[in-house]
Amino acid sequence: MIDANASEGIYNLDITTTAKESKSSSKPIIITKSIQLEVRGKEYAQIVTINKANIDVGKEELLEFIITNTGNSPLKNMVVSWKDPKGAILPVYSDNTKYISNLEPNQSVKVDYSVMADVNANPGLYTLGVNLTFEDYESKTKSIQTTAGLFVGGATDFDISFSGNSLGQTSLSVANVGNNMAYAVKVSVPEQENYKVIGSPSTIMGNLQKGDYTIASFNVTSAQAAGEISGTAYGTANSSSAAGNNSTSTSGDNSPLKIWIEYTDAKGERIKVDKDVAVQMSAFTGVDTEGRSGARSNSSGMLYLLVFVIAVAGVFMYRRRKQGAKKSEYKVSENNSNSEMRKY
Repeated sequence: MIDANASEGIYNLDITTTAKESKSSSKPIIITKSIQLEVRGKEYAQIVTINKANIDVGKEELLEFIITNTGNSPLKNMVVSWKDPKGAILPVYSDNTKYISNLEPNQSVKVDYSVMADVNANPGLYTLGVNLTFEDYESKTKSIQTTAGLFVGGATDFDISFSGNSLGQTSLSVANVGNNMAYAVKVSVPEQENYKVIGSPSTIMGNLQKGDYTIASFNVTSAQAAGEISGTAYGTANSSSAAGNNSTSTSGDNSPLKIWIEYTDAKGERIKVDKDVAVQMSAFTGVDTEGRSGARSNSSGMLYLLVFVIAVAGVFMYRRRKQGAKKSEYKVSENNSNSEMRKY
């Protein structure tokens, strides 16, 4: 029996024989011969680790396999290959095979692959079939097959831009510019120094496919305008404001508006993205003394008043002209009647 921990190799085995020439002889004859015994080792290898558990779609990723010889015999002419049965994950810049000429017992070697997942691949866990082949002691090819899991899909990115102001609402366009779908998208305007939000600072947008966009609207005003509105609501503003006039304000430093985008990625993790948006708000929405908001600028109010005055003046002039025409007709009729009476 060979020790289980014995290394592979050729060992010398000494065989000794002892004999006497005759029964009366007291001197034994000792003969020792050595023979060589070849010990074969156990050949086995395994993949210990893979450096990544997930990769992004449509993005080149470096995938590392660490292969260890767990036997007690060297591995020769080793070939490492892998394959995704669905064809969603493929190697780039090379094929899917790597060659290792020799791997000693208890040693490890790192095999690198540049891989990419199809941009149209569905997020999820994919199975990689890994195949290891090597030559045994008798130069026969042996194969070890195993599997590894790799998750495809992950985080995404957003682009957000100012869309416009309408009826007291500041509209922002939110686009998913990444390669993965975003679930349960939530857009928020956090507390910040230069801007205030009247009403809810957050809105739920639902799921957002890659390449799609949506509109998020908030009642945003400058911090200065918010102070004037607060003073009007509590009767601390001037008399015109207290009478219900709308307040306007201009952003003095044109500082960007901070936005938070929260979403759930394909792995179920909640991720928050911070964005700064350049906004154009020359006139912010005011709020009247009852707390109602709307796009009521002074210029619009003056325009409506001017139209009303012109309309009233037009009606008044029309009536005056109509009355003057009736009086003239009456005088002509009366003169004609007097002339007829003089004839008789």
